[in-house]
Amino acid sequence: DILERAGRRLATDTMALLRRIGEDESCTLPVTVSGGVWKIHPLVWNIYRSLLLESYPHLHIRAPYFEPVMAGVIHHLLQREGEVSAGRLQQLRQNFTPYVLDEFFAG
Repeated sequence: DILERAGRRLATDTMALLRRIGEDESCTLPVTVSGGVWKIHPLVWNIYRSLLLESYPHLHIRAPYFEPVMAGVIHHLLQREGEVSAGRLQQLRQNFTPYVLDEFFAG
């Protein structure tokens, strides 16, 4: 299936990058994603995440909360408030619903 192949290919590419920078299975780096491919179907994310964790069980794989366009808003809040609290995050989700990505990272 094309969605499975996409998830596998993205995981393979990420693992190649991790090896290139000298990381092994004990790697604890945070990993996140952005871009439109993740919005095709949750299966892409699920396979990607699963395969990465098989080889790198200590990675901190994080799904993004928002589309990349929200980076400026988040950056501003971090500069002004030092953190984005759970309450503030919920407020952002309500005020910027078109940019919330939860449905694409189910599972």
